[in-house]
Amino acid sequence: MIYFCLKAHGLIVNTFLIRSNLKTIVFKLNQFPHLSETFILSQIITAINSGYNVKLLVTEVLSFEASKQTELLEKYNIADKIVVEDYDIPKNKIHRFLKWGYLLIKNIFHI
Repeated sequence: MIYFCLKAHGLIVNTFLIRSNLKTIVFKLNQFPHLSETFILSQIITAINSGYNVKLLVTEVLSFEASKQTELLEKYNIADKIVVEDYDIPKNKIHRFLKWGYLLIKNIFHI
């Protein structure tokens, strides 16, 4: 596994490059798409054109209409590649354990 960290336009972009049969790159962003995401979007498009499976791990999805690159976002189906981070961790230990079990059973086949 190779790990990259880029800082551009005030955003921290963590890029995980996982080499296996299915090549996947995960871009971890706080918010996407920003008005000035041209550098990040060009990195994403380059990865897609190079044959990698691209995922965007985003904490907050902004409006696609406000972006300057709407045609590129639509052309490369960037909206389908977005995974929203949702860390709703219960404070109660029993609820935490039950949620852990639920998530384990739900995602066991994705491993």
